[in-house]
Amino acid sequence: MLVISLREFRGKQNFYVNKIKHGEDIILKTRDNFIMKLVPITEDDTIMTKEEFYAKIEHSLRQAKEGKTVQYEPRKGLSNILHRK
Repeated sequence: MLVISLREFRGKQNFYVNKIKHGEDIILKTRDNFIMKLVPITEDDTIMTKEEFYAKIEHSLRQAKEGKTVQYEPRKGLSNILHRK
C-alpha cells in the first residue's frame, strides 16, 4: 500500500493508475488531511446504482411475500442452496 499526496497523484496519475491496475492500494492525503483510498475493483465486487440496489430489495421482498423462499438446513450444507437450479 502506498500513501501519497493528492498533488503527487495528479502529477503522476498514469503511473499510479497502472499500480492500481496491478493490485496495489493507494492512499491519497490532501493538505487538510482528508484521506481516501483507491483500490482495484475485482470480479467479486458488485457495482450497482442506488436504484438497482433498491429494485433488488423490492424484488426479494415480493418473492418472500409470495412464498418463493428456500429454507436453509444446516445438515445439508449451504452449497445445496447456492448450487440449486
